[in-house]
Amino acid sequence: AAAGARLTAEPVRFIAAPGGVTRFSTMVRLDGPLSDGAIRGLVVPLQGEMAAGGGVKVNPRCVPLSLAQARFGGFSVTGLRQTLCPTEGGALFAYGPQGMRGGAEIRSLDIKGYSGESPMRLSADRARFALADGGFALANMALSIGQAASPVRLTAASLTGRSGPGGLNGRMDGASARIATVPLLVEAAEGAWDFAGGVLTLGGSLVLKDAQVPDRFNPLISRDFAFVMRDGHIRATGSLLAQRNSATVATVLIAPDLSSGRGSADLKVPDLVFNSALQPEDVTRLALGVVANVEGRVTGEGQVLWTGDRVTSTGVFRTDNASLAAAFGPVEGLS
Repeated sequence: AAAGARLTAEPVRFIAAPGGVTRFSTMVRLDGPLSDGAIRGLVVPLQGEMAAGGGVKVNPRCVPLSLAQARFGGFSVTGLRQTLCPTEGGALFAYGPQGMRGGAEIRSLDIKGYSGESPMRLSADRARFALADGGFALANMALSIGQAASPVRLTAASLTGRSGPGGLNGRMDGASARIATVPLLVEAAEGAWDFAGGVLTLGGSLVLKDAQVPDRFNPLISRDFAFVMRDGHIRATGSLLAQRNSATVATVLIAPDLSSGRGSADLKVPDLVFNSALQPEDVTRLALGVVANVEGRVTGEGQVLWTGDRVTSTGVFRTDNASLAAAFGPVEGLS
């Protein structure tokens, strides 16, 4: 076995069929190292046929797959049982005059395990793998990591990728997320992802909404969000822009600890300018009918802390020499 890998098989049964075709069947088990982990007890039946001209087909029908244990980066999975079905070429693996073809599909994917010491569950309506280029795709994926009271949840209409020398990378579209009990909702996220050396990174664009009903602020957009998960710790950053004129309303740093269920979200308002191009009601509906014709700048910072489902928040915001119209009359030089 090369580099500690071991492939074992039950006795192979051969049956001669008409036309010079030979059918075969066996059960194989694979144990051994991965590029950043190891696999133990991967068992799958192999059924196929060899044509007289040398063509080969393996598993033209769905077969059960079981996996005792796998480790990859900081992730681990145990006790996996799924059904593996052929896709491209009508077989899991096919070789003939047209070259090598094949691929696999798992419907109703459901994987349970751990990310570090935190519980993890990955599901999808369908997972497909193409043998030709090593590409894979998950449809309607859902990922949950962390304690039940404050997990990180990520869903995506589509997640595609492929394996390379350094790890895995690809793209996600139609994604939404919520980080622990932070009262913020991520929607319409899309961008690139990468997994290498036990580190998962995501980056791209998204829409951020208030999870509270009624909402306290209008949806904001981010075109530079970055999400990094390493050893059970997450760091998510981004600039939040007003939809009306793309002014930077705030920058955010969210840092949950998956193992403890604790975390923080720091928001900074570096220099929010209100003028004819942007008014407070463009940022929050709470300002509508309260103030108008605001001219001025706002700076400040706030912080949200949570432990499990307990959330607290603090903040300080400042303005200097602002003017506005209020219900009781005009205001000048507000500081």
